[in-house]
Amino acid sequence: MSYATPIDSIIGGEAAATLVLQIAAELEYSDRLPARTAFRLACETVADGNPRFIAAPGQVWVARPELAAGLLVSRFAVKRRDSYNTIAVVVPVDGPLAGVESEVELHDLAQFYELEAWLPIDPDLARPLANHPGELR
Repeated sequence: MSYATPIDSIIGGEAAATLVLQIAAELEYSDRLPARTAFRLACETVADGNPRFIAAPGQVWVARPELAAGLLVSRFAVKRRDSYNTIAVVVPVDGPLAGVESEVELHDLAQFYELEAWLPIDPDLARPLANHPGELR
């Protein structure tokens, strides 16, 4: 699996590097991996767009072009994740189900969707920050 758009062009090179380092630290700690192995896996995880590690509030995911016709929801925003890293609570941003909250398994997210945008969330307002490079265009 890979992105249609590289993550650094969605969130910027510095933020992508920070994300890789955070994931590497998590893998090193939680899976007790050697630092070099954790870093390599983190790089692969980010390059592959693995939602188990990168799905986060403020993201917009879009159906993979080859699968879009068969899916009820073609585009949605991630609202939050469960504490077990298996489910994301999402809200479709267009179509007949726009605004209706539902759950998506991260495994399904990986198979059918790809990251389109990542809007940083203002923790006080619980909404995307304005004028960020990841804004929807």
